[in-house]
Amino acid sequence: MFRLTTFLCLSLVLFPFNLFSTEYWSPERRNAFEQQKAFLRIGLDFALSQPHFPAPTCSGVLPNFSYPAEFLQIAQFLSQWQVLDPTSPDYGGMIEAESGALGNVIQTDNTQEAIVVWCQYANLTGDTSTYRNNIDAAWTYIMNYPAYAEEGSTGDDYYRDHNCAWALWGAAWYQTVYSDSSYRWYADSCAGYIVRHQLPVFTPGSNLNAFVMGWMAGNLYRYGRWTGNTSWNDSAVVIGNKVLTWANADPVNNLSDFTWAMSSGTAVWGLCNSVFQADSLAGVNWIQTYAQYLPLYFDNQDPGDYTWDSAWNVALVNAYQAMHQLSINSIYNGYHRMLTDTLLALDRDDDGGIMANKLHPPTEDMTWVSAYLNVMGVDYRLAQSFALDAGVVQISEPDSSEIYLIGDTLSVLAQVANFGFQDLTGVNVELLADSVLLADSTLDLPFAAVRTLQFPQTVAVTAPGSLTFSVRTQVIGDQNPANDRIFLTLHIPDFILVEGFITDAETGGAVGGTVIFDLPGHRFQTQVNPATGYFQIQVIPGVYSVFLDTDFPFQQQTIDSVSIGTAPPPPFHWTTLRGDLVLIDDDEGAGYEFYFQDALQKIFHSTTPYPWKAYHHWDVAEKGIFPASRLGELKHPYVIWFTGDADSTALTPAERDTLLALQNRNADILLTGKDIAEGVPDSLFLAQALHVRYRGNSTFVPRFVYGVSGDPLSDSLNFSTWGGFGANNQFYDRDIVQPLAPAQTIFHYLPADSQSAGIRFEGNYKLIFLGFGVEGIRDNFPPYNNRRDLLVAVLSWFQGISGFTETTRSPAAIHSFHLFPLYPNPFNSSVVVRFFLSQPQRVKLAVFDVLGRRVALLIDRPLKSGLQQVCWNGTTDSGNPAASGIYYFRLSSQFQQRVQKGLYLR
Repeated sequence: MFRLTTFLCLSLVLFPFNLFSTEYWSPERRNAFEQQKAFLRIGLDFALSQPHFPAPTCSGVLPNFSYPAEFLQIAQFLSQWQVLDPTSPDYGGMIEAESGALGNVIQTDNTQEAIVVWCQYANLTGDTSTYRNNIDAAWTYIMNYPAYAEEGSTGDDYYRDHNCAWALWGAAWYQTVYSDSSYRWYADSCAGYIVRHQLPVFTPGSNLNAFVMGWMAGNLYRYGRWTGNTSWNDSAVVIGNKVLTWANADPVNNLSDFTWAMSSGTAVWGLCNSVFQADSLAGVNWIQTYAQYLPLYFDNQDPGDYTWDSAWNVALVNAYQAMHQLSINSIYNGYHRMLTDTLLALDRDDDGGIMANKLHPPTEDMTWVSAYLNVMGVDYRLAQSFALDAGVVQISEPDSSEIYLIGDTLSVLAQVANFGFQDLTGVNVELLADSVLLADSTLDLPFAAVRTLQFPQTVAVTAPGSLTFSVRTQVIGDQNPANDRIFLTLHIPDFILVEGFITDAETGGAVGGTVIFDLPGHRFQTQVNPATGYFQIQVIPGVYSVFLDTDFPFQQQTIDSVSIGTAPPPPFHWTTLRGDLVLIDDDEGAGYEFYFQDALQKIFHSTTPYPWKAYHHWDVAEKGIFPASRLGELKHPYVIWFTGDADSTALTPAERDTLLALQNRNADILLTGKDIAEGVPDSLFLAQALHVRYRGNSTFVPRFVYGVSGDPLSDSLNFSTWGGFGANNQFYDRDIVQPLAPAQTIFHYLPADSQSAGIRFEGNYKLIFLGFGVEGIRDNFPPYNNRRDLLVAVLSWFQGISGFTETTRSPAAIHSFHLFPLYPNPFNSSVVVRFFLSQPQRVKLAVFDVLGRRVALLIDRPLKSGLQQVCWNGTTDSGNPAASGIYYFRLSSQFQQRVQKGLYLR
């Protein structure tokens, strides 16, 4: 099946060639990364201080890996990303990534890597035909784009040097496996380029040159030995000694550094394969002194496109392999295996590829990282594998990271594999639960086979404590018992009794509803007694997010970080408020309620003393149509009703009946949605209930909404309904409507009056109907207003009060020198006076009576620009209480003044 002897020999002589490959970084790009690295190192320095390897699996436990199976899978993965269209100028080249920032990059170094992997496959299996066409196509690409002609600024040779060094390894493998020296001239040319284009190792701001020089030295020395060219060996030692000087100059920093697709492991590997090949005793002594500065693992936490921790870590794989071969210290072999397995575990979609950044999705696997993991990690593990070896890869179900409860029924899914080089027959596989045999079976495992077993037996969880599963393989002649058995222990928690009350914060009365305790993967809920507000529930220990889904008309709320230990906690007492309004969520599950809830919460928690503090969220998808008969249970008969993207279902016949019923109960309603008028086929309903006619869709591309000058609700309110900080759902479907008297237009899609975007109607009830969705209003987009501004204006108009409409306007939309209406007005104890200054200036704010006499001087000094606020408690300059009556509040500066009138009632 394969030539094991040849494989082992070639691995030991030629093996450790570090395969880094990706696009060229300009000096500007390198500088930008080095500046970014300052904060990246904060997390890495902590990680490097930890004496463990983070395991990137859901359970936190690395599986056993069949290295033959992983080797073959990576070879297959690479073949899927080669350009094989013979008409393409990139024919034979390797695409760097499945998707993402490198998804369209094709480079020579990637292609040379793939040749090595496919040649190793042929050497390992004896199958020289499967990837021969791929190899020939790859050479075609390389001849068109040789390594010494690739990208790089004048005098900036790191990329060409790096790729030339890699060419030596590809040509050597190809000639060794296929006995074809056709590309020997190319490798010799690359070796000559390396000798003539050495780099300075001491460069300010980056150690990339030192890493590349190490890579050059190791490859050139290996190639010199393979060709018998001692002059190349001598040149490699000269290059390596420059790297050695650099490493010894500052080992603490230089030997823990990383950049581009390389890290300090690259330099250490280069030293071990050049200078220390010429003087192995010096190498062993150096390792004993300096290996302590080499990291165990680069634990990256930055998801950036050009943060390539997998590349940095494979360089460490390379270094620990080289140090193990030189020093025969088994600890480095252990580090090599742990790092290799950690990187293999990143193949979460089991396709043979891994990503350059472990935080990226498995759909962004990189051919270059996968190739060098195969050659630098898996290949060396293969060299130490056994001929006859069956074992267990992992127990994938149940998942030890999940929480299982008494009463659950569990099934077991496991993978077993052939870890060795010989076909296996009659492998016995056993499943045990707490040492009790549940099932066994017998199967054959050919070379590199991995089998997934779904055991038919299930296990019921009956008691708290622990439950341990184990899967075991047995085969005659097995040479490696270390992987024959895997254990998986589940911790079964006991239930804890939790109880408490929910009451009205204002009256102390009982509030009913549902209490939901949320834990990742588990939800516990119970009903609250509406007569007493009492609830009782059994949960397991953990830190919960608790949702109080209180009955109408009370506001629901979420309480984060509720910790439940192993003993019952004291009773909880949570309070809520009766809603001032109801938010009818009729968006068919689209999730646009967030935008309304966010705006309402900003109103409720504002420093401005608004009279509204709570709302009830009524989700039509969950609770059905809102019952109009219950409107009177709210503090105010206010309704905000939104339909999101719904079109023909925006208002069903039953919902239209509900809207009419609410109007008959004198509800004040804001109805908003971009397709309501278009979607309702009943023009009579539109006229009688919404007081509009439908006039088409707004297609005006700058998707803005403009208020009507002088309107008590919309004056100076202007919005953008497209872009970030909004639902971004307002494209071409916004309704144009025509108000029917006595309704009036309050918003336009154009600054002119040609396209009405919304109307208001006032009779026995108040209605605001908008042909666009409020959820689409863009926040944080000066000088335009936000969703909160609109809802404040709407609620103020419903309540028949002034003083709020302008108080929340974005400062850029307010006049440069502005005195807002007083609040409250009338007032009996104190009044809030707010004003806005566009620039720093000296101002005077004074209170005058109806005869023009000054009663109180509130401010007379320079002030900074921005929104200002002062409170007057009805006290005169002499310290006496002012009499009841009308007062004028005058804000003045050197060039202008503003006045607001207030009524003081003692």
